[in-house]
Amino acid sequence: MSGMAPSCHRCITGDRCEHYDGETKKCLAVKHFQEGMEQDIMSLPHIQETDRFLVKRLAKYSAFLFITDEWLENTSAFVIEGNTLDFQPIINNRIKQEVLVIRLCSQLGLTPDARARIGLNVAQTYSLAQAFNDVNRYED
Repeated sequence: MSGMAPSCHRCITGDRCEHYDGETKKCLAVKHFQEGMEQDIMSLPHIQETDRFLVKRLAKYSAFLFITDEWLENTSAFVIEGNTLDFQPIINNRIKQEVLVIRLCSQLGLTPDARARIGLNVAQTYSLAQAFNDVNRYED
């Protein structure tokens, strides 16, 4: 669980959410979002069990973006104080989280450049495992 999601009675979307329950202490929409994202990423062929920690972090930080975007959509990205217009303070945190999400996506091979870098977009013509296998066969 992200620990960042508000309980239902404090959520800005309130009873418009399909998971709304005034007594719920944890946001079920965020819980389902994170679990679904983790499951989808872990099912990719190049993701291994040792990647789960990074996948969980990615899901958590993405949930923060999900929550922040929902909040900004229902309020405003701006604060008006007198004659001054400024961005909501949460915008800076949102930008930092987005950078973390992009970095984690890259580390997990989920961005186009990361997939190209590790050869997921092109047919692999060289296999290190096959090369080691061939070496062992010739030594026998």
